[in-house]
Amino acid sequence: MNIRKLFCGVLCLATLLGCSRDDAAEFEEPISNVPDFRVVGEDIENIYQFNYTASGETGELINLTQENNVALQYLELSQVNDLLTFYSFSAGSFSAVQRNAVTGVNNQLNNFYTVSEERSILWGANSESKLFLGFFSPQGSTNFGVRTIDIATDEVTDINIAFNVNIVFQAIYSNGKLILTYRDNLNSNKVAIINTQTNSLMRTIDFGPATTSIFIDDQGDIVIILSEGDENQEYQLYDFDTLDLKEQQAFLLDRLFAPGPLDASISDTKLFYIYSYSQPSPVLAAPAIYDFVNQENKIIDMIGIARQVEEDLEANIVLSAIAYKKEADVFLVGYGKQDGNILEGGVLIISSKGQLVDNINLPFAPTYIVE
Repeated sequence: MNIRKLFCGVLCLATLLGCSRDDAAEFEEPISNVPDFRVVGEDIENIYQFNYTASGETGELINLTQENNVALQYLELSQVNDLLTFYSFSAGSFSAVQRNAVTGVNNQLNNFYTVSEERSILWGANSESKLFLGFFSPQGSTNFGVRTIDIATDEVTDINIAFNVNIVFQAIYSNGKLILTYRDNLNSNKVAIINTQTNSLMRTIDFGPATTSIFIDDQGDIVIILSEGDENQEYQLYDFDTLDLKEQQAFLLDRLFAPGPLDASISDTKLFYIYSYSQPSPVLAAPAIYDFVNQENKIIDMIGIARQVEEDLEANIVLSAIAYKKEADVFLVGYGKQDGNILEGGVLIISSKGQLVDNINLPFAPTYIVE
């Protein structure tokens, strides 16, 4: 997400939260560790990657705009293992920059697709060796398909997915499979799985009127959360290899997830996800934890934490990226602050109990936390 859009779309925290430190939330002594992490972000001129090593409290700052020609106004960032892919669009063509977040090896994919009247491009995704483009073809139709482009050979393969499709959501790639979510003109929500090795449609699952939110769990299996407009929801787990239903469970959660990819993870019968506040609100979102056993939902007090950080920094902040780090049992929350014309920020380390563990200041605003 472009950090400047966040600044334009959110009211100043100091105005909404104007109060003394005596009103700030009280926090227990932090008990969680600060993990190593990598983030991608930006200032007003460049895109950066920052690698933080917790043991030495040191970091490496890499200017991706200068070193890898990553455009400041890139469209989308995707991650597959250590590979980061930055998509951009210019003069009627899509291009991409790929960078290994660990080794720094990069690849420029210039003008890999030029728009035409043959199809309307809906989204882009990739594996480590292929690019995938969702499309309607021809333009103005509701015929949904996927184009696969082999990066090494430029070989192109088109796969027809479905006709009479109303809405298409962003795809998820994982370990040789491309997982698609879409809604047809009868308002049936469907999930389709493509084998990217054989370029074939493996299976399409029809969930009827239930909204489908999907992610890959820590074991590599497919999680689908179903809801029909109320707090009665259902969790379904599908075996990644066989696509058989392994587990399902109804649960109550006063929070409806958006259809398509869900930024979430499951660990020890708990769902770690991002809670979006109703607007207007001092913050856009907060880390949250839902316990499937106790059916309890815990939302981290990001309003109180943001207030505390603002007072410490004597600056207004806007929260950006949020991610859960299982190995340290903490959430990483990126933020941006504005001081004159220089955009800066940092990463907040927050325990799953809601404690502010640390604040790592950065000379740019993080917008993506590398998994």
